[in-house]
Amino acid sequence: MSQNTPTGFFAYPSNPPLIGETIRTAVEIINNGGFGNVITWENLIVGGKDMIQEIIRAIDNAQFFCVDLTGLNLNVMFEFGYAIARNKPIFPILDNSFPANNNLFDQLRMLTTIAYTPYQNHRQIVDGFYREQPYRTGAQTLFEQLIQTSLQTVTEEKLLY
Repeated sequence: MSQNTPTGFFAYPSNPPLIGETIRTAVEIINNGGFGNVITWENLIVGGKDMIQEIIRAIDNAQFFCVDLTGLNLNVMFEFGYAIARNKPIFPILDNSFPANNNLFDQLRMLTTIAYTPYQNHRQIVDGFYREQPYRTGAQTLFEQLIQTSLQTVTEEKLLY
C-alpha cells in the first residue's frame, strides 16, 4: 500500500459469526485491490486498553467508514453515529438474508432513507464497495447532507444587558 492509499474502518457485529467471516473476506479482497486499506475492529490491538477509545481513534484516523447495519448492534450503531458526526464518508451494508433483522431495520425510520448496499456474500460487498467508492474524495457526506444544513450559524453577536 502506498501512503496515498485511502484508509477506512469497518464496523460490524460479532454475532452472528457468519457476518464477520463474510466481511473479513471482503476486506481482504478490497485491501489486495489497492483502492483502500480497510481495517476492522478485530484488527485493533486493544489488550489492556479501553476498546472504545481505540475504535474511536481508528475512526478518527480513517478517511472513510464502512458499517454493517445487520441487526442494528448497539456498539455498531454508536460507531456509525460517531463516524457521521466526524463527517466521514459512509459505506453502509445490510445482509438481507436475515428477515428478522430486516424488520428491525425497517422499524428504525431514521435509517430507512439512507441507502445501503444489500449483500448475502463477500462478493456483493466488494462489488458494492467498488461501485460506491467511499474512498473517493469530494463526495458529500451524510453529515453535510442531513445535519450541517440544519445547523444555524450565528451571524451577529448579541449582548444581554
